[in-house]
Amino acid sequence: MKKVLVDYKGCIQNICDPGQEHEIYEGPDAAIRWVNVDDDTVNYSWILVDGAWQKNVMAPPNYAVIRKGHYGEIGDQLDMIYNDMKNGTKNWIDHIDAVKAVVPGPDSDEAKELSAARPPINWSTPENPAWTDPNNNHIPGLVHTVGVKDSVVLDPAALPPIHDPAAILAGTATPVDPASLSNVATGAVSGGDVGSSAEGGGSPHPGTLP
Repeated sequence: MKKVLVDYKGCIQNICDPGQEHEIYEGPDAAIRWVNVDDDTVNYSWILVDGAWQKNVMAPPNYAVIRKGHYGEIGDQLDMIYNDMKNGTKNWIDHIDAVKAVVPGPDSDEAKELSAARPPINWSTPENPAWTDPNNNHIPGLVHTVGVKDSVVLDPAALPPIHDPAAILAGTATPVDPASLSNVATGAVSGGDVGSSAEGGGSPHPGTLP
């Protein structure tokens, strides 16, 4: 089994073994969720649609990038050009021609045909995320809970007073007692510290205390 982090559209963001997941915000408006995948061959070409996996749905190859890799480092190409100019050879031109002959260009007929042959992807939406069925119902056993499930609820009555800027400049504003801030958070946090992660790099969810 693998644990897979997917965004609401169904794109895979991370793949790991059980126990290696980092904490995320998992409230009702969460944009990403961990899900369980029984197939260990899962890879980044898969997408999740209505709670079901579509395998090997990948974008067409980026031929411009592939060609660039075959051309080689700029420094190596400049060295070839220098030696060609010095020795009266045309090794660099032959090299570039060979790459163009083997790797189709991004505007080639082959690239266009491959792009047209790809089936359209029915991306999920924030209102009906990928880990739910077509009726927006959660699928038993699919979603894996790891981190924070609830936001901290703020009690407006417990917030410190908002001072008039003029009073602050005049030195007449009443100092805020740090102890008064202890009652601001009245909600409970479930599943871990808000905004924390197993890797120490999580970001707090909007509306929560850091």
